[in-house]
Amino acid sequence: MTLHTLFPASAMQNYLFPTLPYFLTVMWGLFAAGILGNLLGYWKDMNLKLWYFCSFLMCASSLLIVLDTGGIDSSYFLLIYLALILSSLKGSVWFSLTFCILSSMTVYIFSGRWLAIFTEIASLTKILLFPFFAVVSFFVNNAINKPVEDTEKKQNERVEEAYAIARNQVQQKEERELQFFDRNRKLYSLLQLFQKLSVENSRQVIEDGVVYFAREEIKSQISFIAFNTDGRWETPKFLGINEIVANTISKKIQAGIFNKVIKNDEPLNYTATHYHTQGKPEVKPFDSVGISLHNILVVPVKDATGRPPFGILAVSNKLMADKYDRDDIDYLTLLGTQAGITISNMNLYKKLERSYYETILALAQSIEAKDLYTKGHVSRVEQLSVYLCKCLNADQNLTDLVAKAAILHDVGKISIPDHILLKPAPLNDEEFEIMKTHTVNARDILNNITSLPAEATNIVVHHHERYDGKGYPDHLRGAAIPLGAQIIGVTDAYDSMTTDRPYRRALTREEALKRLEEGSGTQFSPYIVDKFIDNIGKVKDIEALPHYFEDKYS
Repeated sequence: MTLHTLFPASAMQNYLFPTLPYFLTVMWGLFAAGILGNLLGYWKDMNLKLWYFCSFLMCASSLLIVLDTGGIDSSYFLLIYLALILSSLKGSVWFSLTFCILSSMTVYIFSGRWLAIFTEIASLTKILLFPFFAVVSFFVNNAINKPVEDTEKKQNERVEEAYAIARNQVQQKEERELQFFDRNRKLYSLLQLFQKLSVENSRQVIEDGVVYFAREEIKSQISFIAFNTDGRWETPKFLGINEIVANTISKKIQAGIFNKVIKNDEPLNYTATHYHTQGKPEVKPFDSVGISLHNILVVPVKDATGRPPFGILAVSNKLMADKYDRDDIDYLTLLGTQAGITISNMNLYKKLERSYYETILALAQSIEAKDLYTKGHVSRVEQLSVYLCKCLNADQNLTDLVAKAAILHDVGKISIPDHILLKPAPLNDEEFEIMKTHTVNARDILNNITSLPAEATNIVVHHHERYDGKGYPDHLRGAAIPLGAQIIGVTDAYDSMTTDRPYRRALTREEALKRLEEGSGTQFSPYIVDKFIDNIGKVKDIEALPHYFEDKYS
C-alpha cells in the first residue's frame, strides 16, 4: 500500500503542499539540500541550530519520498537509513533516535499490515533495521563527537585553569597590595605615635598610647604593659581585661612567662597556650579568673643602652586569626622598644631636671644663708606660688615656669653688699636704689644658664613690677607684666609680711591679707589678689604644701 493508494496524487498534493504541483521533485530537492547542508555543516563547523535544521529537512524529505514511492515496499527505503546515519555526524544522538522511532512507526502504520507484517520477512527486516541503524548512528556520533567533546572539555578545563591561575594571581596581587597598604598605614601611624611620645613627659600618657595602639593595630582583644620593679610585677595599663585579671597577671599566673622574656630578651609567641605541671592536668591560663588566652604575644620593653629589659608589652586573643605572625612580632617588638626608649629618656630627663632643680635651689639657698631672717623664704614662696597657680587653673607649662622663677626670684641679691642686704633697719633711699638692682643683676646671672627658659628669667626680673606701673625695673603695668611675675609678686609680699625682719615683727595673717587687699589694683593684680585671699584660708600650714619639683620627680 502506497501513499497514492491512501491519498490520490492530486488530493495529497493539494492537502500537503497545495502550491507545489510536483511534490516528489520538491522532496528530492529538499533531501539533496539537507544532505549538502548537513555535510557542509560538519566540515565547516556550522552553527548547531542551522545544522539541526538541515538534518530535519534531510530526514523529513527522505521519509516522505519513501512514503510517496511505495512506503515499506519503496525501493528508496535506504534513504531513511542514510538520513539516520548522516544525522548522527554532529549534535545530539537523541535527534537520530527520535527520527528512528518516528520513521519506523510512520512506515509501519502507513503499511496497513499490522500483525501480518510478522509473516513478511522482507518488510519485517526493513522495520527491524531501524534500531540497528540507530545503534550504528549512536556509535558514529560517539566516535565522531566524543573526541571533539573531549577536546572541548580539555580546552574548557585549560581555559578554566588559566582563569583560576589568573584569578589567583589577581587575588595574590590584591593581598600583597592590601598588606603593603596596611604596613604603610601602620608605619605611618607608628611614626605619628613616636612623634607624640617624643614630646611627652608623662609616663601615664606614654603607657596609655602604647597599650591602646598595640591592641588596635595588631587586632587583639587584650593588651597590657607590665613593669618589674625590684622583683615585683605591676600592670599599670591594660585593655580588654578587668582589674582582677590585671592583678592576677601582675602577681601570679604570668610572672613565669614575663621573667622568661626578661631573661632571654626576646619575644615569646604562644598559640593555644597551655601550662603543664608535673602530676597535674593541663591548665589554661586565666581560666581561674574567667578568661582564657587562645594565643599571646609578649615582647620585652627596654631602652637603647643594652641593659636588660625592665618590662613587657603583650597582646592576646588575636582577632580573625589563630596566631600571631612574623609581622605582628616585628611590629610589637618595635613598639615595645620605642616605649622603653621613651620611658628611659623621660626618666633620664627627670633625673637631669631634678639635678637642675637641686642646683638652682642650692644657689637660692646660698643667698638665704647670709640672713637667718630670710631662711626658708624661697621655699615658701615656691610652695605658695605653685598653690596659687593651682587655684588659678594655670597649665603645667606656666606652673613649671613659676616654680623655677619662685626659687630664683632673689638670686640677684648675691651682688648686693652685705651692709645693705643685712642692715637691721629700714633702708634709706640710696640704699633702696642699690637694693632694686638685684632684679637686673638676676638677668645677668640667669642668662648664663642656657637650660633655664627665657620666660622664667623674665618672671624673675619683673616680679617687683607694680600693677599701676610704678614698680621696677622697667615700670611695666597691668597685663604687660608677665603673669608669673604677678603671681610671685603677691606670694613674695605675703611671705615677707608674715615673717620676722630685723627691723620689725611679722604681721598676722589677717593684717597681711588686709594690706594685700589695700594694694589690689595699685601694687597687685586685683584678680590674683582675690584668688589668693579666697584660697589662702584653706592652707593651715604653708610649709606643708607640696614642693612642685619634689612632687613632679618623686
